[in-house]
Amino acid sequence: SYEGVKAIQQILKDQSSPWRVPTIEEWSEMLNAVEICPEDRTHKSTKSNVYLGKHAGAFLKSRDGSWDYESGDEIKERFDLNSHNFKALPAGVIAETERISFSKIAEFWSCSMADTGDVWTKKFHGDKNTVQQRSEEVDLMLSVRLVRDLIDNYADTEVINGISYECTLMPYITDKGVRGNRVWTVQNVSFNELLIKAQDERRPKALHVQDKQ
Repeated sequence: SYEGVKAIQQILKDQSSPWRVPTIEEWSEMLNAVEICPEDRTHKSTKSNVYLGKHAGAFLKSRDGSWDYESGDEIKERFDLNSHNFKALPAGVIAETERISFSKIAEFWSCSMADTGDVWTKKFHGDKNTVQQRSEEVDLMLSVRLVRDLIDNYADTEVINGISYECTLMPYITDKGVRGNRVWTVQNVSFNELLIKAQDERRPKALHVQDKQ
């Protein structure tokens, strides 16, 4: 849930960690940089439930996940899946105790609140190359990645609060055309492990959707 997102943000802040849950702007800047053509860099939007961009939704999907492409089978052949090593996996979402759309979608929290009190997310669909932007209720369980600024260098695997995460370098482009790179985790955050470590072994309820390896 979004309470889990806030808990992880606090843990990272307390440790003075460079890692953070990405803002919706950081998501959009990364997705825009992945797009090939300038006219397709439409991921920064103030609207909810809209499909944005053109190819980023394919470029960031994992090759080794169990994506169900349904009528979009041609996507797998036409575009270079996982060309940026982001490895988005179709973990689906959990509403209350029910897992929904496993193998069909990957939906990621940002740390940015919408004016409605919901939270901005980015959603990947197996049968689409675009990426959907949504504002979701705070009690859903979605996937979470972490991001940090590129200071000097980065490693393929980095330790965050005692847990090793595979990492990748992702480009970004701002509204003003400034380009750069940020480091993103390739795996979803293991909330349970982080919270157990941070809360003296008090086992919390599951707060996120784990990657299916």
